[in-house]
Amino acid sequence: MPANEPGGTRAPSTTRRSRTATAALTAAAVATTLTATALAVPPAVATGTLTATTDALAAGRAIASDTSWITGAEFVHRAGPASAALVSADGGGVAGLPRSGPQALVLSTGDSTSITAPNTSGSTTTGYGSGSRRGDSDFDVTVLRIDLDVPATANCLAGLDFRFLSDEYPEYVGTRFNDAFVAELDESTWTTDGSVISAPDNFAFDPKGSPITINAAGATSMAPENAAGTTFDGATPLLTAATPLTPGPHSLYLSIFDQGDTAYDSAVLVDNLRLGSVGDPSECEPGATVVDNSRYVALGDSYSSGFGVSPYFAGTYDEDEKTNNCQRSTRAYSTVVAARKGLTLDFHACQGGVTEDFVEPRNSTWGEVPQLDHLDGDTGLVTFSIGGNDSQFASVLRDCIDGAELLPFNTCSGDDNVEKKVSDAFARLAGRADAPADVVPFPDLYAQVRSRAYRATRVAVGYPHFYTGSGSDRTFLPGGRCEGVKKADQRWIVERIDELNAMAEEYARLSGMLFANPNPGFSGHELCSGGTEWIYPLLSAGRIHPTADGQAEMAEAVLDALDSSGFRKYVIKPQQTITYSFTVGTGKQFVSASTGWPGSDVTLTLVSPSGVRYARGSDGAAKRTTGPTFENVIVPDPEAGTWTVEMYGLDVEASGEPLTLDTYQADAANTKPVARISTRVADGVLVLDGTGSTDPDGSIVEHAWYVSDSAGDQVLTGPTVTVPLEPGAERSITLVVTDDRGGAGFADVTNLLVDVMPGSDTNPVKTTQKGVVPTAVLSSSQFDATELDSAALRLGAAAPARAGAVEDVNGDGRADLVLHFPQARTGIKAGDTQVCLTGPISSGRTFSTCEPVRAT
Repeated sequence: MPANEPGGTRAPSTTRRSRTATAALTAAAVATTLTATALAVPPAVATGTLTATTDALAAGRAIASDTSWITGAEFVHRAGPASAALVSADGGGVAGLPRSGPQALVLSTGDSTSITAPNTSGSTTTGYGSGSRRGDSDFDVTVLRIDLDVPATANCLAGLDFRFLSDEYPEYVGTRFNDAFVAELDESTWTTDGSVISAPDNFAFDPKGSPITINAAGATSMAPENAAGTTFDGATPLLTAATPLTPGPHSLYLSIFDQGDTAYDSAVLVDNLRLGSVGDPSECEPGATVVDNSRYVALGDSYSSGFGVSPYFAGTYDEDEKTNNCQRSTRAYSTVVAARKGLTLDFHACQGGVTEDFVEPRNSTWGEVPQLDHLDGDTGLVTFSIGGNDSQFASVLRDCIDGAELLPFNTCSGDDNVEKKVSDAFARLAGRADAPADVVPFPDLYAQVRSRAYRATRVAVGYPHFYTGSGSDRTFLPGGRCEGVKKADQRWIVERIDELNAMAEEYARLSGMLFANPNPGFSGHELCSGGTEWIYPLLSAGRIHPTADGQAEMAEAVLDALDSSGFRKYVIKPQQTITYSFTVGTGKQFVSASTGWPGSDVTLTLVSPSGVRYARGSDGAAKRTTGPTFENVIVPDPEAGTWTVEMYGLDVEASGEPLTLDTYQADAANTKPVARISTRVADGVLVLDGTGSTDPDGSIVEHAWYVSDSAGDQVLTGPTVTVPLEPGAERSITLVVTDDRGGAGFADVTNLLVDVMPGSDTNPVKTTQKGVVPTAVLSSSQFDATELDSAALRLGAAAPARAGAVEDVNGDGRADLVLHFPQARTGIKAGDTQVCLTGPISSGRTFSTCEPVRAT
């Protein structure tokens, strides 16, 4: 029968090759290659659910990364009733798809639902016998038109991902039998004439400008391993194609057809239609290219964008914020990592970023999209820092550091407005408290990163210390503080950064992610540390952000995490079980195991010391997440003892596939120690006593005292310390106690200028005036005593007998507050050598001042 006659058949070639086993990466390659889990590996053998569809609109929505773009659709031609199907992600999808969202689309010249049938025959043919539509040699034609409403911010159809598969391959390569896939915008003009296909509006062409067929050239050429897991004998690599467009209505046409006859079916899997913006439309180049699995997606906030480090990538720096002010620096840590690892950088971090920006646009007028939308199955590496802005660090810097009114009394830890704001934010990020709509808790956020970038190496990046742990100074500044920031506040900020980093690391590890901690490398390079500073100072454009050198060090932290991940690496064969045992300590909060592989399916089972099996379908209290190329199991309150991981090659290539394993055990949550301060006067000095401090779940290993006055700061250590009595100055005193697990508790107290029995240092028991003890709280250049709430003050146990009076007691020209306390209620005894006045200064702060008296 003539080859161009509908229903024509061909005898199977005796040279037809059966499905070739997929070449697996070796364990050595996985160990030494950054993107081993995301290289252009053959598609998965596991198959998703295929459902035939005649619903063109559903087909269009299945491939769109944002369904709001889709306004309509129509099957212009259909080869047959099952020539189109939706592919679900269940079980890993089909041949590497879907890549965005829960579904992809398959168009076929035969029965699209049979593409995952075993490849046991010489050819696959569904005899639809559909006649020519565009010439004399196209048969079994399917054309899908998808109507788009392109947003005003887009000028590029940034990508349409697809894989073309055919049973024509390999024996009919170079012949007139040449099935084809064509993608066109606004007009569908392709035609056939004998063995020639003319497609002037096709934007998914091979390097020679021809449609994608079994004769596709160069990097788009077909290979048998690319068809693994399908009924076909050959397929292209996973490809993507782009084309310029303008805002407004457009139509996308997707066509597939047999060329030369109706025998030997072909299919195309399509997904991940993306619309975006490029600075120059000429950069949106048509043509099919291989999806780059080495793509490195850099997300996050200003610490990842490189805020303050000029120059910036074009289109990301607008101080007026009318276009885009994400400030993506050309010297950000991601650019260093990309260059060192030879990766293609896809940079989307943005200054001011919060967790909400991962699921909603940072600023719609900037042309930004949700950061998670940049992740897909082709992401080879993803890094991000996030949480600092959600933790209110910016407002902390403003409220706790910038205000001159905070000296000498206020401290970050002693200000409820500051301390509670950060503590509440941490609770929301950890998922321990109800989070508002604009906060995505770390457990949810990291799970979404893992699910979107399921083939990628994923790295959460921590924040660097702004200051040294003990507090530093600049000796040329009055008071020796670091740019006016007290050492107690420096210590509090460092502790809060460590707390945020620890939380990020815990949830990253539980999710099978890496964590990069920049602080070991930053040691000695913090502000006022004495070394080269890698943090911009407060008054600079990049205030409290890493300099170019700091960004380079953050890159080193990421590279170190990648090079020393600690993940165990294997090659697993079909139906092989690999086991690994590890010891879990007592009192752990969680234990987790995470596996990853390039494709197919590997099951993960955790076995407890007592034999409880946490397997698919029977996890009990465990939390399991299974993706196309990963599995993660978290068991709360695990038994202590030896746990065993069982990894079973359920559906992998005969030659084996690389497999990685990471196990992690989280310590029980640490209850912070409670710092308590008592003061007394003894032998002419002020005694600061922290022995009343406690740790509910451990022991206190360090007491550090930060004593600040208008002249500067000093740091003392020990449970009990002494400082000189200085009647001429007010002081704020902060005690920081550290427990045996590194947790820190803060307590603050303020010493004011107080004069009990003005003009006398005799014990009030002998010299009371009409049964009352007159006491003056003295004002200074930095403190107005008359603003105190006199009714809330206490001398010993006594409240004032009457409202305070305003009087200049010491003759310095400032109004002081004079109070009278009932002597009988003060608790003062004849042998006492000190009298203590206590009370609130302002919200969250107290003072305690002891005045020495002469024993009677």
